[in-house]
This record gives sequence, C-alpha cells and structure tokens, in this order.
Amino acid sequence: MSRTLWRSQLAVAAAYALFVTDAAAVTLTPDYSSLGTVYQDATGNLYSSAAADRTDVTALMKTDISAAFTYLQNAILLPWTETVTFKIYDLGPITVANSGIDTVTSDAAKRPKTSTVTYTVHSGFPMFIDPTPFDNSEFTMSTGTAALGGGTENNKRFGNATAGGGAKDKWDFLTLTLHEVEHSLGISNGQGSGFTRFLDLVGASNSTTDRKLTIPKALSGLPNDFDIPIVKNTSHFIGDPTNNDTFGFAVVSDPGWSLSQRALPTCLDILAIGRVEGAAANQIYCETLVPEPGTIVLVGMALMAGAGYRRRR
Repeated sequence: MSRTLWRSQLAVAAAYALFVTDAAAVTLTPDYSSLGTVYQDATGNLYSSAAADRTDVTALMKTDISAAFTYLQNAILLPWTETVTFKIYDLGPITVANSGIDTVTSDAAKRPKTSTVTYTVHSGFPMFIDPTPFDNSEFTMSTGTAALGGGTENNKRFGNATAGGGAKDKWDFLTLTLHEVEHSLGISNGQGSGFTRFLDLVGASNSTTDRKLTIPKALSGLPNDFDIPIVKNTSHFIGDPTNNDTFGFAVVSDPGWSLSQRALPTCLDILAIGRVEGAAANQIYCETLVPEPGTIVLVGMALMAGAGYRRRR
C-alpha cells in the first residue's frame, strides 16, 4: 500500500476517532481521590485552600485532563488499561509538574498500570486552565513536518499565546497534562515493578549522550527507520522550538515548549509511545489527531459524506 493511500485511510479513521473513542484503544482512567479542591488566584497560581481572592478551578482542571486523555486515547489504539492519579503539591522553586517514575506500576506485559501526575502549588507558576480545551483560539497554532525516514512526518502542532486569550505569560495546563501523561504512558525512565520498556529500547538513563529511540518503518509507514534523540538521564526528546529543531515541538521535548505556548501531540509523540508499548501500524492514528481552528466543521462534513522556570519530569 502506498504511503499516500495509507495516510488517506488513516485520516478518515482518525477524524472519526476524534469524536468516537475506539473500544480497542488504551483506556485511561483518572483518579481524583487525592486531588481535593483546587483554587486559583487572579495571577494563575494554584492553591489547596480557599481565600477571598481565589476561585475554585477543580472542574476546569478535570475538563482539561479529560481533553488530554481524549487526544491520547484516540491516537493510541493499542488496548491496555491505566489509572492516573492526579494531585497538587508544593514541588519547590524549579518544578511545575511531574509524573514521578517511582509512582508507575506495570501490568504483566510491562505496560503502565498506574501512575501519578502532580502539579505544583508553589508560588510563581501561573497556569492557564482552558475552559474550552478543544478550541485552540487562545494560541496561534500551526503544524509542520520534518524530513525523516526517507519521507516526511508531522513534527509540530504548536502555538504561541495570543495577546488577549488569557494564556500569555502562563503555563498551559493542557500541555502540562499531555506532557506528564505521555510520560505515564511509557516515555519514562521508570524502573519500578518491571516498568522498563523505554529503558530496554534506549539504554540506561545514565548512559552516554547518544541515547535514541528507533522508530521502525513498519510502524511509521515511512521508507526507512528513523531515530528520536533522547536527552541523557531523562526521557525527553532533544529539541528546542526556538531553533526550529526537528524534535523540539514535541510535547515531551527538552527544552521544548515554555510559558505562553501550547504543544499538542505530534506524530512523533504518538509513534514513540506506540514503539515503546509495542503497537502495530494500524494502532497509531495521529495524522488528523488535532484539527486546526476552523476545520472541525470540515471534518464533520467529510464524515457525513462518508456516512521562565521550568522542570517537567
């Protein structure tokens, strides 16, 4: 099958998957039992206690978490089940959120079974919690491709905050959640309970600087295999969007995105998760994972016709 035809068929399936969760996809279940009530002040800082100048944003956080789950479940159609616990805690002066590797447990197939994502309540980390996370109008979103594997692959679904959208000079909560949940799904140096799939492929976390995750052509549909470079001692892709680096726009890149920016899952993110967890090519649907502003109506018509400080760990 030609790559063009293959992608066309995936585009139709993925457009449908954006609205209807596939029963065979990874099943992500949020656990909010440790979250409590979360408050936010006018500057965007999060708190675990109420005050006159703070608003309860617990429901908004859950909306963004649900959106992040939807993006990833509609892209990874490899069936397994994982429960992600969400918490808030003071993570200190340099960490905005983390998915601690010591919190990941695995199932019999060494795929993640449980994990924990924590957001900081330390002062100085203002967050934009999007009341409409599937609408990217608060950011100037653009897409891009890179020459990889003898062809091209999507490597960018990225945007900077608009002047009046409310996200400027804040961390995008949706992107933070996507970043940490991607780690929870397998892009992680976790070693507890047999959860070593990532390390088995890229080498130990204290290895040299030439660590890499190889994406086979059988998974990507490209003519050749290609490598994603991995930062030493971490599970991040090497790349900086300010340099227009090939891997810099991915959700799990380092230094990657920052304040006032939204990064949505690229095909590189999805292929990496699929590679780590053993997905087949027909279990990866990332070509039309995230429609650009204004295209959702077009997708619907097609369906009817067919029937600052930063540490992210």
